[in-house]
Amino acid sequence: MTAEAAGTLRAAGRGPMCGFPFEVPARRLLDGEASALEESPRLDSLVRFDIEESSRRGAPSSLAAGGLRVAGIDEAGRGALAGPLVVGCVSFGPMPCEQRHGAWLSELRWLDDSKRVTPRRREQLFAGIARWAAWAVGWTDASELDAIGVTGAATAAAGRAVAHLSAAPELVLLDGGLALPGDATATALRSVAIVHGDRRSMHIAAASIVAKVVRDRMMRVLAARYGGYGFERNKGYGTASHLEALQRRGASPVHRRSFRGVVCNRGASGD
Repeated sequence: MTAEAAGTLRAAGRGPMCGFPFEVPARRLLDGEASALEESPRLDSLVRFDIEESSRRGAPSSLAAGGLRVAGIDEAGRGALAGPLVVGCVSFGPMPCEQRHGAWLSELRWLDDSKRVTPRRREQLFAGIARWAAWAVGWTDASELDAIGVTGAATAAAGRAVAHLSAAPELVLLDGGLALPGDATATALRSVAIVHGDRRSMHIAAASIVAKVVRDRMMRVLAARYGGYGFERNKGYGTASHLEALQRRGASPVHRRSFRGVVCNRGASGD
């Protein structure tokens, strides 16, 4: 990790290794808790998917007692013209006891694919995830992405996110199209890619929220350093105003020069 990258993430509010583990005594999912989930059909669907997916892998989920320690992975920023590609990794422990289940449900009931959640609600969900789960991020900056390509960058960032998690998972659920590095898959770690996982899996949906919120915060930091591109609004994506700024100002050091639409033939501001 470069000093600049570490500084950017610290300014976004997090250190390079992030995670808030939540531990409760091992116990089985109670009927009362299962019925409480029915008050939030969306969350109920996400939870049940992960429990069933773990069962298909030969053991119950970490959401129930004695299950596999499951983590979900998703990314943000794959198609942006500037800024990092960020991968989030989230691992929930067993669902909390009855006295705390109401808070758990209240803070996570709107969990979904980050693209289907408003920015304000994403921040609220992020706070809930940080309270009830262990989480971490990994990322690649623009220069690394240009060197190894988007797929390689996403794979590298996924491996870093898993490595930074406070407790190693036993089963990793990845949003479709993502993969772990070869050295991770060569271990006993089990992984499976889920098509549209961010809309089907609790862990992957939570990872999509973490990746998006952390990346948006990083882009606001970069906006203050490299003004004139509107990073605080477009988050590095190729909006009309961003493309116009590229034509006028040229590429900044955080633009991805391997991407079509990035203009590199003029000096950049903020150097």
